[in-house]
This record gives sequence, structure tokens and C-alpha cells, in this order.
Amino acid sequence: MARAAVAAWLIALTVRPAPSVATVAEQRARLPPAAECDDPIAGTWRGLSYYPNHRQWYEFTLEIARDAARPGELRGRILAHFWDGPADRSEAPACARGLQQLTIRQDARGTYDDGKVWFGGIRWEVDSIQCGHYEGRYITDQFKGVIDRDRQEFQSINDWSERPDDEATVFRRIRCHDEKPAPAVTPPSPAPSPGPITPPPAQPPSSSGGGC
Repeated sequence: MARAAVAAWLIALTVRPAPSVATVAEQRARLPPAAECDDPIAGTWRGLSYYPNHRQWYEFTLEIARDAARPGELRGRILAHFWDGPADRSEAPACARGLQQLTIRQDARGTYDDGKVWFGGIRWEVDSIQCGHYEGRYITDQFKGVIDRDRQEFQSINDWSERPDDEATVFRRIRCHDEKPAPAVTPPSPAPSPGPITPPPAQPPSSSGGGC
């Protein structure tokens, strides 16, 4: 995969051709349900698309958080899980001779400004290899696009290449980062020990004086 890193958002999205409606709809159909989050950008985003020039499927997971000191700046990571396969099968195949499947981990940073997003890798490493081997280099992914709040989607172009064949990738947010963890379940305390129990007398106590 010959990739060229892109260090900044140099070309406005408005001059790029719109992705195919059919391609976008197909990507949406493969994604899990959206999470409803308060923050428009922070969270976990998932995308799954086919890159025909590589003949590979790419499942991207973006972990996006705001920089506490500069809320307009983003930080996090990108997991790129990809495998060889035909365009009509989105599931990873069983390992076989000549097939490759692995996951690349990227430290990432970006910006968010009034719905416009840039989130890209700044360094990478091989996270895991499921099939085959990997000795090549990987040029970091650079996702640029806009947030659709109604759909909880990040509609992006992966601008990793200097060539004009950038790939459209639709992300759906699947988890919020502002979710509060569920409270810990505290097991009930054991009942206090009643201490030694004195058995009742075998016979009722005798009474003095009359009786029935």
C-alpha cells in the first residue's frame, strides 16, 4: 500500500466530489446502531468500507476525545483492521495461504470546528497480525469531513493519498465517552451473629401457692 502522509487540512471539503449515494447507503447498512451522546464529537466511532484499489476491507475504529486544555483540538487513536477479500463479502475470511489480515494502531490528533472534523494518525505500529505477515510501511489515515448530528455520523474522506482517489468512509458513533460508569454493586452485609443461644428449660418453672 503506497500511502503519502497528509499533515494538515489543505483542501476544503467543498471542492471534493461527493461520494456515491449507493456506497454511503451500503456502508450505513453494515454499521451497528448509533449511540445518542451529548458531545457532538467525543466517543467511539466505527466505519467499514471496501478499498477497491487495495482489494481490501478496512474496519476503522476511532477513539476520539477532546483536549482538556483546548476543547477545539482532538486526541485519541485509530485502529485500522484490514483484510484481503472480494468486494461482495464484508466479513473477514478464514486464514489461507496468501491472505493477509492485521490491525494497525495509530496515535491520532485532530480538530473540531462547528461540525467540521479532521482526525488523523501521527504515528503507527502493528497491533496484531491475524493472517500472513507484514513487513511494509503504513501511511497514516487522515479522516476529514462533517458531523451529521441527526444520524450520529461522521461523513468523511480518508485523505491519506496525494492522488485524487481519496476513499469515502462513513463512521457511526457506537459509544459515548461522557457515559458515567454504572455504580458498583455492593453485596449485602451478612446479618450480625446473634451470639450464644440459651435453650429454653425442659420443664416450666414451678409456681408457689395455689394454682388451677
